[in-house]
Amino acid sequence: MVSPAISVQQIFEKIRTLPSEELFELDNFIDFLRFKTQNLPEAAARNGMRRIHLRGILAGYEITPDMLSEVRRDLWRKVEQTEA
Repeated sequence: MVSPAISVQQIFEKIRTLPSEELFELDNFIDFLRFKTQNLPEAAARNGMRRIHLRGILAGYEITPDMLSEVRRDLWRKVEQTEA
């Protein structure tokens, strides 16, 4: 995806026009963007975490589309009961 060029100054000008009540939400969004763009494998390694590969975990199981539909319906039923 190609993004149009925008300068830091243009972003600052937009921020200045925001109501002060919106600055908290903007701050949260900036934190989210930082988190999203950081190198996650390196960050996980620094925190003692390791990646777990789940590829093939269901090998040998016969899962049909009907089974998935039934599980999905059951899950939504439980969600609706929890919200009620």
